[in-house]
Amino acid sequence: TTGPSVAETPEVDLSNFSPLSISALGVDNYWVLGYLQALPGQGFSLDPVVLHTSDGGQQITVVSTAFSLSPQAMVADVPELAIPNEQTVTHVAFGDASHGWLYGEALYETDDGGKTWNLNRDIPGPVVDVVTSDTAAWAVVRTSSGDIPEFGIYEAQFSGSAPAPEWTAVSLPFTPTRVQPAIAAQRGSAYVL
Repeated sequence: TTGPSVAETPEVDLSNFSPLSISALGVDNYWVLGYLQALPGQGFSLDPVVLHTSDGGQQITVVSTAFSLSPQAMVADVPELAIPNEQTVTHVAFGDASHGWLYGEALYETDDGGKTWNLNRDIPGPVVDVVTSDTAAWAVVRTSSGDIPEFGIYEAQFSGSAPAPEWTAVSLPFTPTRVQPAIAAQRGSAYVL
């Protein structure tokens, strides 16, 4: 059988692409974060690459590479290998066809479907999870990393082709500590476990 066709930019060869994270907006609509493994003798590269398909993988498009991120970032192939306090990403999440986030030690956001990404400097720590529902996104953020880590929940509202949304802290009746909270979203609401 024939594999999917790939629309590549001239400088991107996907034969050594390693996927790390997938975000689905429906049965056929996916974004994939990964990186290109260097060929033997060509050194080492962990530059992020984002792919997109809107037809269940029949056609895959390279929507962005490391050069689309401002400033540039690295991708860690497992979250535990992320470099603390560096622009390292490990996951991708999309809320609609325009608004998406690359996250890990840094949070990058796009409002043009992944063509360009900008570093968000307002989130006060590494982002460990992002969930979306309807026109809202929530992020679990590690706000301290001492002996007892603390976490916060942040929310952003997005819509259509509007610019990337602002994130605001969600007031909780407690401060999640020690164990990273799980978060789920459905019908415009988030649930913290």
